[in-house]
Amino acid sequence: GGATGAAAGNGNSLQQSLSMPGNNAVGTVSYIVTPVAATTGCVGISDTIEVPVASTPQITGFSNGTGCGATSVALNALSSAGTVQWYDAASGGTLLASGNTFNTPVIAGTTTYNAIAAFAGCTAAASQAVVAEIEYPGQWLGFSNDWNTLTNWGCQLLTNATSDVSIPTVPIGGFFPVVSSNVNAV
Repeated sequence: GGATGAAAGNGNSLQQSLSMPGNNAVGTVSYIVTPVAATTGCVGISDTIEVPVASTPQITGFSNGTGCGATSVALNALSSAGTVQWYDAASGGTLLASGNTFNTPVIAGTTTYNAIAAFAGCTAAASQAVVAEIEYPGQWLGFSNDWNTLTNWGCQLLTNATSDVSIPTVPIGGFFPVVSSNVNAV
């Protein structure tokens, strides 16, 4: 289709928003502007204007975050263009913040937030889920079966003889602890 949105201007300048409904191109679009005097119909010298058209922005990378106990967690995402907007739902949620880094409010449990890329009035078709994971001391994560490995325990704190522990039916890492004679906790 042809350009829509053009209208007669006043004075020596004209500020217009033109729309090309059939244009899905990314890159540069050329418009030829030809001035015509309203009173005489005299045609001025045409000029070509190159207008950059950006692609729909996308989330190009993200990182989940982890906190120990009830705390704020830093989450990160990158956009191919523009900025990252953070929402509390995958679609139709509340805008919480803008920027590559989002510091959650204090949360007591694992919570999923959604990052969406936005640039020049365009937003990505889908959001990217980014997880703020909350761990607790004594929580078995199970990235290996070794009781004495820090990363197997929430907040990377080894348990001791007085610690209460929580071993879920399905550990995050997939392993259950193997208790042997060299375990620190009794």
